Amino acid sequence: MRPLLRWSLLILPLIATTIGAPARLAAPESAGAEANSRSCRPFFDNHFYATNNGHEYMFTGLAAGDFNGDGFPDLAGNRQDRLSILLGTAQGKFREGPDADNGGAEGFMVAGDFNGDGRLDLAISSKTRINILLGNGDGTFRHPKPSPSNMLSTFMVTADFNGDGRVDIASVGGITPNLQVSLGRGDGTFQDPVMYATGDASNGIAVADFDGNGTLEVAVTNFSHPIGSEVSVLPGNGDGSFGPKVDYRVRADPTAVVAADFNEDGKPDLAVAGYLGGTVEVFRGRGNGTFRKPDLYQVPTRNSLWGLAAFRFAPGDRIGLAATGTSGTYVFVNNGRGKFRPAMGYNPASLLPVVADFNRDGRMDLAFATGQYLNDSIGVLYGKGDGFFATSNAYPSGQYDVTAAAVGDFNGDGKRDLAVGTYNSLGIMLSEGQGRFGPVVHSYPISPNLFGIAVGDLNGDGKLDVATSLSGGLTVFLGKGDGAFAHAGDFPLSGVGEGRPRLADLNGDGILDVEVSADASLDVLLGKGDGTFAKPVAYASGRVPYSLLLADFNRDGKLDIAFNDGIDPAVGVLLGNGDGTFQNEIETATPQYPLALASSDFDLDGHPDLIVPVTSREGDSSVLLLLGNGDGTFRVSTAFSGFFRDIAAADFNGDGKPDVLAMSGEVLLHLMIGNGDGSFRMGETTYMGTDFDANLLLTLSDLNHDHAIDVLLPSHAGTVGVLLNHCGQK
Repeated sequence: MRPLLRWSLLILPLIATTIGAPARLAAPESAGAEANSRSCRPFFDNHFYATNNGHEYMFTGLAAGDFNGDGFPDLAGNRQDRLSILLGTAQGKFREGPDADNGGAEGFMVAGDFNGDGRLDLAISSKTRINILLGNGDGTFRHPKPSPSNMLSTFMVTADFNGDGRVDIASVGGITPNLQVSLGRGDGTFQDPVMYATGDASNGIAVADFDGNGTLEVAVTNFSHPIGSEVSVLPGNGDGSFGPKVDYRVRADPTAVVAADFNEDGKPDLAVAGYLGGTVEVFRGRGNGTFRKPDLYQVPTRNSLWGLAAFRFAPGDRIGLAATGTSGTYVFVNNGRGKFRPAMGYNPASLLPVVADFNRDGRMDLAFATGQYLNDSIGVLYGKGDGFFATSNAYPSGQYDVTAAAVGDFNGDGKRDLAVGTYNSLGIMLSEGQGRFGPVVHSYPISPNLFGIAVGDLNGDGKLDVATSLSGGLTVFLGKGDGAFAHAGDFPLSGVGEGRPRLADLNGDGILDVEVSADASLDVLLGKGDGTFAKPVAYASGRVPYSLLLADFNRDGKLDIAFNDGIDPAVGVLLGNGDGTFQNEIETATPQYPLALASSDFDLDGHPDLIVPVTSREGDSSVLLLLGNGDGTFRVSTAFSGFFRDIAAADFNGDGKPDVLAMSGEVLLHLMIGNGDGSFRMGETTYMGTDFDANLLLTLSDLNHDHAIDVLLPSHAGTVGVLLNHCGQK
């Protein structure tokens, strides 16, 4: 493992305080010689493949299989107007293949060898037909041939229901109360479908031998809101026909069902996803076609579920579950007795889960439809084989609208925990190691409108404390050292607090002080060493500070303040006197209006610089680089183009040169790799999901102790997104 780079303290004193630095914060150091001589590819092993190409319709079907016969799984995504093909590579990535004509079939899709030639084909549902696209074995498909259908299928499965060795299709239609079974002829055509009564709005389907008689049964979910909902099991007769259904009530409007032996007793079980309640119910099978009362599992609030998949994360592992929904993909790890651990969330919003080992590492991966309207991308989460996936994790806070997050070892176990702020509460989530976190274990009410959180030892007892900035002032919680906190007091500001607080020793007495924005001033509250603070000293800026940071811009060993307000085309700097007071503002004009600030030595000349996203009233946007002169003034140049609402700086790829992470209004994270001379090149771009807002601030910290900077991002869905940087994991 490489050592933590010395220059990383130059990012912000915030970074040092959130990972449990001592009370007195040293002045930033220049870039040292301990950086890696070579860089690595930074985080985000989640990949999103744009397939829109001008199409306006959302994905209605997604299927995986080796369509071109090269031994690597491929993906097919269906829309109302077209079929998109992504061809897999040896690395588990994808390249865009040729689009195919779906014949106007706008429904669900499954893959199978329908004509027995050893090549995968596709079946796509329409209102009056199922279009069969026979595969050519090279990633292309023949012109669709219709087979009769009585409904537009929302879910389909393939199986051999009559034991003739040919692939059959069973489907449900979402708004119809029927199961449709189409028996295959083995030449790519199907017999006329037979309908079986199920229940109102059947929209999920699974197949297994539930009664152990050697014939396949079908389980169907029925959405009957507000009367009631159930999962219906239709016993198979072995000849492709089915008997009358048997119903099992479920608690929430079901959208999907899967069958698997979760408790490994040799008897198939059922798992059912609920739409409105965000629930998963697991029915354990008795082996005679009946089921026990279900166990109920919940995903974070405000998350409706659309899809469900059951699979082994790695060979020999227990069967787990993945549920897709409005705010992400949620994975349930099996504890070995058919019970499941609390859901782990992964962003972004997703639909139509498909499972395959895309990168051929023996671990199962997940593919899904995603994008702003679930129509412009296919996402892939690469599995680690233990129920976790190499991507952004979403941890539920138990509340709506997480507005801030910070990091510190709150229980003294050497692992970095999370402090999570919502509109009116502060929650503590303890680390489980390796950058993973448990649920909220302590929650504390606060006054409304929490804007930011800072972490440090405010009373000198060696235990980390928390300071929160609210619209009404500053609230302090003193840590007990076991993950719990005690309310220490509320401290008024000179005006309405509106920003994230910054902790640092501003007057050189070894005690942490607070700097925070309040109305049209910058407030400095000197710490007393017991967790309380003196009255604020306000430094009038003439405008409302929008974002601010601390760094030693004139290299005199004293911390200075840089800020912007998002209204005036300028960045202001207050040089520190080292006694907790500051000089008059030095203003650096910018051609447009700054929206955020981050600091590092981007040209490696020993002087702190600023990176600043800006925009004009006409909508022209870019990112400015303000190169420091070493005296608190700057030279302004353009770093790169684009509209970004928040920005952060760190050496994400381990080459000793500061990089930039910028968040755009489209909820995209853009990584710009620094060249060490003040210029940048494009790195990764990651879609975070619609519940993440560019107005919610990025937080950086080494969450898993691998000496690489990771990312925290709050969301409106009551979760905290965690993106682990892979550069420190080798």
